[in-house]
Amino acid sequence: MRLMQAAARACARQQGGHNNKRCSNARCLGMYVVEVRNFSEWRAAARPLLAAQISPAEIVWGDSHTPLVFSDSNIEPAPEAMGDAAITLSRQLMKLLEDVALYRDAGRWELMYRLASRSISNRALLEDHTDPDVSRARMMQKAVHRSAGL
Repeated sequence: MRLMQAAARACARQQGGHNNKRCSNARCLGMYVVEVRNFSEWRAAARPLLAAQISPAEIVWGDSHTPLVFSDSNIEPAPEAMGDAAITLSRQLMKLLEDVALYRDAGRWELMYRLASRSISNRALLEDHTDPDVSRARMMQKAVHRSAGL
């Protein structure tokens, strides 16, 4: 797992705004860049990010199938969890996330983090069958179960 913390707000202020085409440096993008290969690595990376209340929009997720465009020179440690604040997610959500992690789609890590982040403030999120993220995750879960013969 590789995690890169970017401090881009200062960069954007110095440059009078940000132009993505001109700068591919994660520090200039104001984002956390995370590379994971499996559910365990995603969970280890997501915990401190969730505890620090990092918005899903501030994270770029990648894996061996989706290489990241940022250089290793900016890699920094993950944010420390805020005190002893424990992030608890429902068993139902954790099972869904484990299944989604097995689905081969470049956007699965982002989807998983969005669901985890949103479920902290909305415990009934998985009950909303009209939610696009929930629907997509359920579709991925069904495909994983179908291919595994479950």
